[in-house]
Amino acid sequence: AKQVEAAVTSVRLVVVSPLSRAIDTALLTMPELTKNTPMIAHDDLRERSGWLLNAKRRPRSELALRYPSCDFTSNLPTEEDKLWTEELEPTDRCAERGYRLLHWLAARPEPEIAVVGHGGLFHFTLNEHPQVRASDARTAARFGNCELRTCIMTWQGEGSLRTFALQNAEPASSTAEC
Repeated sequence: AKQVEAAVTSVRLVVVSPLSRAIDTALLTMPELTKNTPMIAHDDLRERSGWLLNAKRRPRSELALRYPSCDFTSNLPTEEDKLWTEELEPTDRCAERGYRLLHWLAARPEPEIAVVGHGGLFHFTLNEHPQVRASDARTAARFGNCELRTCIMTWQGEGSLRTFALQNAEPASSTAEC
């Protein structure tokens, strides 16, 4: 929490994966921010789905009881987890969910948003989706557990050629890992 504190002072929204481990990470690493800032769970932020039980979310009503400070109503379309199956989600579908999430984030009015999700989703979105481009190797690299990266997200191009560009906003020595 002390490592993350300075990086999140201007954050106005926290968006979390609805998987308990991501919500717990947000609450533990940003305790003051999550007390005073809206927190929304978004199903598109989930880890690559299928195969592993730790990628399956709890029922929406159970999450709401367990995490009362988080909004589970607007971006979890069903009570039960319909995304998870015993088959591993193809990487292109996972990347497409990440791309949809980027669109949703870009449409938000908050200029700074903390996003707490999972390395697999971020990796496939940044490296597999044709309309998402990481501007440098550090931004595109696989995330470690509980790693903080500060990125600036911008649109590039026009029409059907429009892409997201993500650029690391921190010097190499300031990336925090806990």
